[in-house]
Amino acid sequence: MKKVLLIITWVVLLTAGTAVGTLAETRLSPKAAGPAQEAGCETQTPLSLDSGQLPAFPHLTPETKFIPKNTNQHSVSDVSEGIFSLQEYNREYGYSSYFSFYSIEGEYLFPPMWEMSNGGGAPIFDSGAAVVKYPRKLNPNAPHAIIYSDGSVRELPTTWKEVTQFHDGVAMVYEVNPHQGQQIFYINIMGEKILPHLTHVYSGKGPMGVKDRMRDLKENRRAFFNYDNQKWGFLDDEGNIAITPNFGEVRDFHGGYALAIVKEQNASGKPVFIDPSGKIVCNIPDNASTLYYAEKISDVDNGIFCIRDYGKAVYYDLTGKELAQYPEGTPFHNGYAFIKTSSAYKTPISIIDTKFSIVKEIGFDNLSLNSEKARFNGLDISTFDKKYVFTNKGELILRAGDNYNDAILDFSEDGYAKSLSTFKIEGSSNTYLGILTPQGELKIVFGENSYPELKDKLTPVSPLPIDPPKDPTPPKDPTPPIVDSIPKGPKVVSQATYNIQVIASPEEGGTVSGSGTYHFGDTVRISAKANENWMISGVEASSPDMNTRHPAKYVVKSDGTVTVFFSKIEEREELQTSTYEGTVVLLDVSGNEMARFPLYLEIDAEGNYQSPYGNKTHGVLAPMLDPEQTFTNQLLHGDGSKKVAEGSLFTYNCFYTPFKVVGMTTDPQTGKKYLNIDGGQLFVRNMTVLATDETQMNSLNTLMANMMLQFDGMNNIEIPSYSYRIEMRDIDANTGAFTLGCMECFSSRYGWLSSDDERLFKRLRTLFTYGYTKPLPSETFEGIRMEKAPKRTDILWYPSESFFDTEESIVETLGKQYREFASDYEVLRDLNLMDLTEEVDENIFKKF
Repeated sequence: MKKVLLIITWVVLLTAGTAVGTLAETRLSPKAAGPAQEAGCETQTPLSLDSGQLPAFPHLTPETKFIPKNTNQHSVSDVSEGIFSLQEYNREYGYSSYFSFYSIEGEYLFPPMWEMSNGGGAPIFDSGAAVVKYPRKLNPNAPHAIIYSDGSVRELPTTWKEVTQFHDGVAMVYEVNPHQGQQIFYINIMGEKILPHLTHVYSGKGPMGVKDRMRDLKENRRAFFNYDNQKWGFLDDEGNIAITPNFGEVRDFHGGYALAIVKEQNASGKPVFIDPSGKIVCNIPDNASTLYYAEKISDVDNGIFCIRDYGKAVYYDLTGKELAQYPEGTPFHNGYAFIKTSSAYKTPISIIDTKFSIVKEIGFDNLSLNSEKARFNGLDISTFDKKYVFTNKGELILRAGDNYNDAILDFSEDGYAKSLSTFKIEGSSNTYLGILTPQGELKIVFGENSYPELKDKLTPVSPLPIDPPKDPTPPKDPTPPIVDSIPKGPKVVSQATYNIQVIASPEEGGTVSGSGTYHFGDTVRISAKANENWMISGVEASSPDMNTRHPAKYVVKSDGTVTVFFSKIEEREELQTSTYEGTVVLLDVSGNEMARFPLYLEIDAEGNYQSPYGNKTHGVLAPMLDPEQTFTNQLLHGDGSKKVAEGSLFTYNCFYTPFKVVGMTTDPQTGKKYLNIDGGQLFVRNMTVLATDETQMNSLNTLMANMMLQFDGMNNIEIPSYSYRIEMRDIDANTGAFTLGCMECFSSRYGWLSSDDERLFKRLRTLFTYGYTKPLPSETFEGIRMEKAPKRTDILWYPSESFFDTEESIVETLGKQYREFASDYEVLRDLNLMDLTEEVDENIFKKF
């Protein structure tokens, strides 16, 4: 007998001495023994193919790696760049499933510690990287991260709320930054921002988020979504806009063309094909208005596309001309398509070329072509019926076993597919999930309990001698390798960095320092120095999360800005002891007079005026309004029309606390003279909505409105104390009389502002109603002529306790507020704060 070299890599001994194996030579005659026969499976008679080739079956090899874990096909990802993920439970981090990662060669890359990214879907490797998310138990801030195939990790900023997976090395990010607002931008696999011309900053309207909006680069074109007009266009491989975004939806390019949905004004969408310049080259003879409904329309291949619908497959060219029609068919792929020439029972599958000539007949009458996706990958192979793997030319290269559970899923671009294969061991059958090649070689097999039985049945086969005879190489240990339980990663974790800017406002007010790049949780220590005739008036971080109790220390949680505000030091003028009085006329929203009361001003030049504010003040400005007087008023429409809102009639009582006089100043820029006062709380109590006629508000609505006001605390309103200055106009040099002008309020951030400036408002959060905490209106005392008047001793510092409807002593409560009140401006002026450093006594800043 002639001696030949028959290489058998591994043999799995099964019942009756049969085995599954792979033969180096697979081109056997139809009657020769093949993988199906060696597996001991009951198979159909192999088809007689023109090539004379029998299909392979899933089988083990010496390189097969076992992962001792029970799982299912839905928990194992497709293989991408030789790496796949496995979803499994890990009670160390929580009760959800987490992603672990393995290489197809059996390398354990990461343990089950990662969550799915927001907006990016299940992690999949691209360009050596994938996007994941930390579980909160591992990282309380749960940031996204980029993981790499070498086991290293790069943390991403916590402000990146959504991050897609990478597509040809590019990903999209949706950021919500307290300082910069919301924006969409692109990054590379290093987490660096790229393609700045595509950055979209949220303007208050339109969609945000990145889910399903990152696409692959196909044929030098990448689909992209324009957030401004909410249309799709295409970029080239450099990120330049190649096709203007004018389409409702688009597919990726294939065969030189892309399917797009065109939406004309006041019309539903229609499908078209466009070329790489964006020109419409074909109006598709179908009424699909979205990509969802256009699924029946294939991509273009060799200038041909097909529409599979209602039990037929119709083929067209790019002019829209019908070329052929069959009862069943698949789209063309690289010049070939699968069709059935008749709808009759037992009609075999035929392969046709682009001339619609039958190239071969392959049988398989049991397959329904119109229900097959027939998605051929770059290897020109596709799985049909989860059982048969064909080339685009109709060659059957791989098939699943005949067990009901056996299956082969779609192959990835890497050339790997998940499979279910049944092996019979000692009389019992077990189905194993695995990952295999187009040759049927199982690279990975999963199974926690059964894999030892498999490996124990593996026996090495001694090679046959060859001419000239050589000593045979001793066989190696036949035990199949088990994947290592110690993962390669995570290692070399690169923390996210954040940019913090420290700026002076205005710039001429002083100098600041502390800007730089920091890590999450770092403390930024700033310093500031005021220039001559300036003082530090405040410090503000762009995000409240950065604040600490010390104005020179801030905690980093995102990119941000710390602004140090400076204010000009005002010189107080010499005062003259005197008393003045004017008359305040209180009007309702319709301009009708509701009340008339005195406004009393007393100035003590020596600073010895005694009041609840203290024994050393410069006087008082007191609105002498009777808190027992009840007022009736209405509200205006919120549309700016100044029309009275129907059903808004209500009653209330008011009490003004007197202001403390702190001095007089002259603005060096405008020359205007001001009376500086502090305090001046306004209390509104017993606000009640009244029932009116049927066109406005009935009694039930009135009851509900009052309940809502009481629930939210809005029936009792307070305007807190502020630091004000009131312009003094038309000063009489002889008598000292003057007219009050508009009020301004001091802001540590902006300096003196009109007290109507919205930058001074703070929103009140309530369940049923809304409002603002804000200073007194700028025109509160405007136009009141203050004339010399006798000294008064009847200033009402406290209303009756019934006004506040509380058991607590109002004299004690309000008296404490008087004594402890200190305005921002006066505190800052008294401190004369010229330097701000980390060494400044923290107790000073408890006043802020």
